[in-house]
Amino acid sequence: MKRIFSGSIILLLALFTFAACSSGASPAERSASTSAYSAPEAAYGGDYEMTDEADTSLPLLTPSNPDGTKIVYTVTMELQTTEFEAGTRSLLNVVRDMGGYVQNTYIEGRSLYDLEGERFASYTLRIPSESLAEFLVTMEDNYNLLRLRQDSQDISRQYAQTDDLLGVLREQEERLKAMLGETEDAEEKLALEQELRDVQYEISSLASSSGGMEHAVIYSTVTIQLYEVIPENIPVDTTKEPFSTRASETSSRSWSRFADFCQGVVLLFITLLPGIVVLVIIAAIVLVILHIVKRKKKTPAIAGDKRPPLPPTPPAQPYESTPRHPDDSNK
Repeated sequence: MKRIFSGSIILLLALFTFAACSSGASPAERSASTSAYSAPEAAYGGDYEMTDEADTSLPLLTPSNPDGTKIVYTVTMELQTTEFEAGTRSLLNVVRDMGGYVQNTYIEGRSLYDLEGERFASYTLRIPSESLAEFLVTMEDNYNLLRLRQDSQDISRQYAQTDDLLGVLREQEERLKAMLGETEDAEEKLALEQELRDVQYEISSLASSSGGMEHAVIYSTVTIQLYEVIPENIPVDTTKEPFSTRASETSSRSWSRFADFCQGVVLLFITLLPGIVVLVIIAAIVLVILHIVKRKKKTPAIAGDKRPPLPPTPPAQPYESTPRHPDDSNK
């Protein structure tokens, strides 16, 4: 039983150590990482002014089509920002100022139980093609660009074929209307009306398709995935720092971690203290019971028993053979 009790105490101490080690990095370490990282905020989101060094252009196709071609542009971007709320507002303001609109929005926020979680937003935007190049450069200037993919599709032939077919159907519609006004036969009139409805249905379907293609040409589709990056999580480049600085920072982080470890042990001990008290009480009761049982086993005969004790049995005598008399051999 003593071994079981000792094992329980060792298990509790192991739980203390595990909880203290899993408490994470210290606030001092995070603040040191934040102060060491001093990249310009303009690269990570918000309304910022850009310098000439950051004024770079993306390899874009010109969305304007002076020769009348119909080109549909589709762009996918992955961006990072350290200012998530300001970054999302700035993005929507740019879309509005350029005459675009938001088609779809998805935002993954942060739980109140995990205030250090990184947030995420996804947008499907429709940007005027004539402003597409400006919009993409603005995104690159105001955010950290992870990935960019741009696709273009020339739908000029498809658009022209649809437009020609619409012209033919509209002419057919006019002829059917004229024939319907001239005929007097009821059966022929019913047949012309049915044919006219079929032609009008095809005209409506093709007109909708043509309008969709025209809209896709005028408004390019831009899908943006915006990731939040907490400054404390950005790695710090210490390769150019002197050894003394790195040694001082390492020592400071070590003491901070040790202090956090001690605090974690104390907090876990306070949390588990009621359970420890219960276990100690149970173990003490068990030890007392075992001690009483052991004493009872060693107690002599009961005092009320007055029967005289039996006499001790004498030890057995060794057997000795009697030597034979010499005269006995003659008998």
